[in-house]
Amino acid sequence: MAVPHLREVNPAYTLRPVAPMLPYQSRTLSGVRRALPLAAASLLLSTCQEAGTGPGPALASLRVVTRLPPLGANFAGTGLEITQVTIRLIRPPAAVVLSQTFPFSVDARSLQATLQLVVSGQETLTLEVDFRNAAGRVLFASTSSVTLSPGSTAQAPPAPPVYLGPGSNVDSIAITPVSPQVAASDSLAFSVLAFDAQRQPVPPESVYVSWRTSNPGIGMNATGLLRAPATATSFWVVARVPVPSPRDSLLDSTLVSVTPAGTQLLLLPDSVEKLPGGTQQFAVTSGPPGPYEWLVNGVVGGNVTVGSIDSTGFYTAPRAVPNPPTVQVCARVTANPSVTGCAVVVINPVPSAGADVVVFNDINIWDSAAVALDSVDNDRLIRNLVTFTGPGPRVAGNTVLFHLGHSSACGFACSVQSNTIMAAIIRSTGMVPVDDTSSTFTAAFAPNVKVLLLWTPMVTFTNAEINLMKLFAGEGGRIVFIGEHQGYYGSGIAVENAFLLGMGAVMTNIGQSVDCGRVVQPASSLRQHQITAGMNGVSMGCASVITLGPNDFALWYDMTNTLVLAGVAKVDLTPLPASPAPIRAAAQNPVVPPGDPDGTGRLSP
Repeated sequence: MAVPHLREVNPAYTLRPVAPMLPYQSRTLSGVRRALPLAAASLLLSTCQEAGTGPGPALASLRVVTRLPPLGANFAGTGLEITQVTIRLIRPPAAVVLSQTFPFSVDARSLQATLQLVVSGQETLTLEVDFRNAAGRVLFASTSSVTLSPGSTAQAPPAPPVYLGPGSNVDSIAITPVSPQVAASDSLAFSVLAFDAQRQPVPPESVYVSWRTSNPGIGMNATGLLRAPATATSFWVVARVPVPSPRDSLLDSTLVSVTPAGTQLLLLPDSVEKLPGGTQQFAVTSGPPGPYEWLVNGVVGGNVTVGSIDSTGFYTAPRAVPNPPTVQVCARVTANPSVTGCAVVVINPVPSAGADVVVFNDINIWDSAAVALDSVDNDRLIRNLVTFTGPGPRVAGNTVLFHLGHSSACGFACSVQSNTIMAAIIRSTGMVPVDDTSSTFTAAFAPNVKVLLLWTPMVTFTNAEINLMKLFAGEGGRIVFIGEHQGYYGSGIAVENAFLLGMGAVMTNIGQSVDCGRVVQPASSLRQHQITAGMNGVSMGCASVITLGPNDFALWYDMTNTLVLAGVAKVDLTPLPASPAPIRAAAQNPVVPPGDPDGTGRLSP
């Protein structure tokens, strides 16, 4: 709520500043103290009295002690860390007479402040306290009434803050996997399925989960990753999702059994998200040798409801989302069925954001002409690409890397310096666009990189480079590949298709160009996803057609609503071997002159 200008305050009141800034003390539960200025916290308020009548104005003090609920202490690594507290005093119904924001350290649990106000009569005000993250989002809030009198000191009544952050609309949760076994010293990733009051799924990226175990010596990180102890034992994993009062939070738990090393099979991948009908190759990477028997939810070979798996560990998800949408894929030693290992598969009809690879075969979506033609939707597209949330440390990053290496076909024309409008939109979100002209990837990406844009590379990525990008995706990062049609991109299409195959997508750029010139795809061409949220169309020019595989999701189609022009897939995090991935391409004859990506007769962008 904004502080009103003085001229906006009820003219029946007279306001004038008094006294310089006053200090106050903030104390955390750990005993840390620091003096902070109380800027603009003193105002002279005269009530509706005739001039010269009644008692004169006097200073009133208000002591505020507000405590962060226990759930707020576990935001580390989620991007929701509370860094500030805003306190407001409001004269009903809505006149803000004081608003002050105080810093709040990550180790703090409470805030203690004394606010001083000059008043000329007894007055009842509304006290609002908001706990916010660095982006200013309110995560917890409380409201109470306080009465101030000239010359008095008042204590604000206790008002436990209510959770208002991500997932505050959640009505029920279910933890996955259920009752898993894990080998000593191995890791296992847990997640939560969340539903609203209408039993509709709530997107995972919109839910904050606090994780703990019943054994104080066994910890979990903020993303639900468990590291099993070195000895056999059992304990409970507990997931807590904060919700508004009166329930305060939702809980679910599952029993974890730790088996001695050598009696458990380890599967790779151990957790994966798939579309209905999607496929995944599982492999046993440690444990006793096979042959193995493969099961889905305890059924050898699986079935049509939970998905099927063959004798090699190749899994095919069911065509319809099962209830619940999470299944267990397990392998067991045929000669000794007590030796098993399991992985979790989440069947999601729309891929969740992060740890994904996004494909746009049109560089013109981002240039000034496209944004001018459909400023609202193309602006929203850029914002959606970089402001997603989800698990993993990368989602807290602030950098969008424009990779122009690997002999980019568009080079400087696709740089931050050239794409000034796109860069300005990215900056307006609080993110920082940065050019990267390195010829190859030789080391892990900087921790602050959240989004990686690959602009029309012409040199094939090595398996080592793809594995670095898989690692990046495994930390929650998003990879965006910007390709083009055959007439502009030429041999680069083979580079694109080899890259997509290596990342676990089966999308293929076939080189065919459609909808040339400047066109705006209608809302009917778009499909529901975090990337297209809030869009009613998209401006583009002469995009290349994509064919989809079982693990790929269409973002939008052409004007006929039959040809896919943009897609997304979850990255298969399984590292590639040293040998190169096969290259496949099915390019058609060019239909526009080379060097003319949008078919308008000019080089763009």
